[in-house]
Amino acid sequence: MAASSSPGEPRAISRRDWRGKYNSTDVFDPKTNRFTRGPELNFERFKLGNSIITLKNGDILVFGGDQHIEQLHDGRFTVVAAFDHPYYLSTATLLHSGDILLAGGYGNNAQCGEESWLFTPQSTTIPLSSR
Repeated sequence: MAASSSPGEPRAISRRDWRGKYNSTDVFDPKTNRFTRGPELNFERFKLGNSIITLKNGDILVFGGDQHIEQLHDGRFTVVAAFDHPYYLSTATLLHSGDILLAGGYGNNAQCGEESWLFTPQSTTIPLSSR
């Protein structure tokens, strides 16, 4: 997986072997120009697509490849929301407001989804509203 803190500057990359899902990550530090082993995701993922994003506060949000949304904060991933089934190859877009538009992908039935959601990082409840 890859997320950018600014255009062309990856902050985190997840390893993947072709044997299945994965939960390991590498984190890129733009100050040292090096990757280091990062914390493990709580849930293994597959087919993330463009569903990893760096939030305005520097945290990394991982959506897709599983039914859980995880946020990297203070060196560990925390589950911040969940869907009723996994979404694969969905997208996450950071909006000017700081909210994240989550859209598309497909579930276990391999049917393209028409749903989209608005994720609000500052929310204290499950931060999803379906559109």
